[in-house]
Amino acid sequence: LNTRLTQLRPVKETAQMAATIGREFDYSLLIKTSLRDEAQVQADLEQLINAGLISRQRRVGGESYLFRHALIRDAAYESMLKEDREQAHFLVVTALKEYFPEVFHNNPTDAAEHYAKAARFSSAIDQGIKATKQNLVRSANKEAISMGNETLQWITEGEDVSTRIDAELKIREVMMPALMALYGFGANEVDEGRKRCEELMGQLRTTGETERLKTYTELVYKNEWALYLNYHFHSQHKKAQEVGEYIIHKAKKEEKRQREVAVLPMLAQSYQASGDYTKAIKTLEYALSIYDTDLDQDLAIEYGSDPKSLAHCLLAHCLACTGKIDTALLQVKKALEWSEKIAHSVSFDLACVYAGLLAYHRGSPEEVKKIVEYREQFYKSSSVDHWMNGHLKAIHEWSNQDTDFFYQYID
Repeated sequence: LNTRLTQLRPVKETAQMAATIGREFDYSLLIKTSLRDEAQVQADLEQLINAGLISRQRRVGGESYLFRHALIRDAAYESMLKEDREQAHFLVVTALKEYFPEVFHNNPTDAAEHYAKAARFSSAIDQGIKATKQNLVRSANKEAISMGNETLQWITEGEDVSTRIDAELKIREVMMPALMALYGFGANEVDEGRKRCEELMGQLRTTGETERLKTYTELVYKNEWALYLNYHFHSQHKKAQEVGEYIIHKAKKEEKRQREVAVLPMLAQSYQASGDYTKAIKTLEYALSIYDTDLDQDLAIEYGSDPKSLAHCLLAHCLACTGKIDTALLQVKKALEWSEKIAHSVSFDLACVYAGLLAYHRGSPEEVKKIVEYREQFYKSSSVDHWMNGHLKAIHEWSNQDTDFFYQYID
């Protein structure tokens, strides 16, 4: 392939720039990126088509081309020197930003990759953070974590320690709800992220940068929240309640209603786990009373689950455990309706889990099957990766009188 490309000089230059854009490349972007004039680029493309290396793709939005095989694209790309490759990526991302701003802003992942391969790591980090947030909003938690980890690698390329700390704290704050959604609220991955944030903020304190620490007030709070979750999901309920009640006290003092809303349902679950159902129910009812349906929907993205839906789920469980099954069913129905309305996958699946558990405790396998079918209709052909998939599968297998997976999952 390299020999064939070499024989096509100076067409090779156009092939290299096209390969920098990707296996499929837009004609308009190639023209804006290339150092050759449009007539030369057109002639080059015709030669590449005639040589059987690329094919033309006619689309409604304009013309694009495709390398006939990924290996052809790779051969063209890898034939560039490192410096030339970096310059090519910089030309591509600069053209995207200047001439195709909508494409640039809507595709931060692509922009981040081009900046990183152009060795413009500061811009790559900015776009990487945006891309991680974008994936988080789409409930693409696996992609959010992958993008976040890639961005963390770019951060190590920076020379200024203070700038590196700032960037890492920002990306870890964005990654935290994705880690919670994918691995579970009390997962080791979540706690490791929390500890790393503590370490970084400790470095800022050591260097006397207390003013800069004030800009991380929200992250400090979220770290406290992650600590609560770690205690709670490792059955250290006394410690969990101490941390949770401290967060609530501070939120009330600082008039941070949304912090209260976010923490109260999980704090109530800790009260329930300790056997105090009265306090748990009272806390959940209060959480629902202060939730603002217009202002608080984004909390689902920020904290990994929607507080209103979660409160309805936990209230259903508390009521069921105290013998109020009919009222519990009404609560879980509200959880399903609200989580479906806001289209937050973790919250919706959690509601399905609690609906399935109620059906399980009532000895109704047919009801479990209906819930599973309802969930499948919600997702249609799409799929999601998070910690509740195992819970749902276990309940579903029970409804099919197959308990093998159930016991394997517990083990």
